[in-house]
Amino acid sequence: MIVDRLDNWECYFSGDTWKMIFDFIKSLTAESEEKKYVLDGDAIYAGIGTGETKPAEEGKIESHKKYIDIQVPLAGVEGIEWYALDEVEPKTDYDPQKDVILYHRNKPGTSRVDMAPGTFVLLYPQDVHMPGLMVGPARARVKKVVVKVLVEVLQPTYGRVY
Repeated sequence: MIVDRLDNWECYFSGDTWKMIFDFIKSLTAESEEKKYVLDGDAIYAGIGTGETKPAEEGKIESHKKYIDIQVPLAGVEGIEWYALDEVEPKTDYDPQKDVILYHRNKPGTSRVDMAPGTFVLLYPQDVHMPGLMVGPARARVKKVVVKVLVEVLQPTYGRVY
């Protein structure tokens, strides 16, 4: 998992593909249309949506095998719990159509970050995560973009496929 400000993306990544992804993300605003955006066919795409944050007891813990997630709040703040893959017990089998495995929450995540506009979190296949969590005592609306990047696209910079 990588967490940082959008302005620092070049500290971690280089190349035309990464530049295209982060130029797209940085072009978005809280007013951007909620829809699917295709950046490079099925290899790189994004979705913008709005949801309500929730307590961890109502959250879903997930991971992906085929895609890397880049999650960026456009309006509002949300918490994300992180778990190491060997710390969680699967709740469902891997669904290749949705590229997701869900897990039981037997304890709080090993780490937690609170995300606000101007920040990003990048989640690799080994990064089990629960997004959409409340920051503070009340539920709140969050609009965010999730960019999905096929692991194979980044094979030179990301060597392991799970």
